[in-house]
Amino acid sequence: MDLAEYEMVFSDGRNYWEYDGDAKYIAETIMAADAIIIGTSTFQASIPATLKNIFDLLPVSF
Repeated sequence: MDLAEYEMVFSDGRNYWEYDGDAKYIAETIMAADAIIIGTSTFQASIPATLKNIFDLLPVSF
């Protein structure tokens, strides 16, 4: 999944199922996966904000 191909909204604390469009699709796709392999560059020794936003959309336990 290339996040550059999706329109993302910022996580604002709602549950993932309350989002529409790409944000909900990405969250549900990640949660349905058997494994996740992340390939990304680092920026100032951290993950990119887009990836952090995806993690913020996911529930604590899934």
